[in-house]
Amino acid sequence: MKKTFLLTIFCLFSAFTWAQDNKDTDGDGVLDKDDLCPTVPGLASNKGCPVKIVCSRPLDIFFVFDSAELTESSYKNMKVIIELLKEDPDMLADGVYVDGHTDRVGSDTYNKELSLKRAQKIATILIDAGIDKNRLIVRGFGKSQLHCTQDFVEKGIITQEGCDQENRRVEFVLVKQDEK
Repeated sequence: MKKTFLLTIFCLFSAFTWAQDNKDTDGDGVLDKDDLCPTVPGLASNKGCPVKIVCSRPLDIFFVFDSAELTESSYKNMKVIIELLKEDPDMLADGVYVDGHTDRVGSDTYNKELSLKRAQKIATILIDAGIDKNRLIVRGFGKSQLHCTQDFVEKGIITQEGCDQENRRVEFVLVKQDEK
């Protein structure tokens, strides 16, 4: 009797494992077991993730507190991003998400609107520089995707103002549907 029970559990576990291993949650053609981004459609060549340029040093794009105004150093860094996008137009094959973000201060509704204004500001700069507006997809995430969390502040890794500044940012996600 025990052998039958164990065999049944093993068979159920095996069937469950097989179903999980052959699942593609985001429908991008990369099985979840091999997909580093199983809930976001991406490229097979990028292990199931979209190609993403996250602005990190020295290409930080930051904003003044409670504003869609870029910090002075961010204008210089925007020139680098514009040059990159112009230099390799294939990067714009299917579009670029311009994703705006805010810090932790303020309501969710307010921050969602502010992050969208920030993304729109960047899109305007890109369009004014000659980037095709039809290739830009503007999104605002508010404070839902903080890079720097209170945990970093509490551990003394960064000051509160530094942490908040790191979160007032934009990210660029390159979309290349043809490589799925």
